[in-house]
Amino acid sequence: MDIIDRMTDVKNRYGDYEQSKWDTNLALKAYFEDRMGMDLYEAVDKEHFRP
Repeated sequence: MDIIDRMTDVKNRYGDYEQSKWDTNLALKAYFEDRMGMDLYEAVDKEHFRP
């Protein structure tokens, strides 16, 4: 699941999602993408993942 979709889902279900947590999650995603040199979802093959 896309991180933005997940955080939006949590916000919708619980009524709140702290902006600081939102920003931290996106910063972590950006950090790992920078380190890998590619989009996180490409690295984990998000489109073809089946749990």
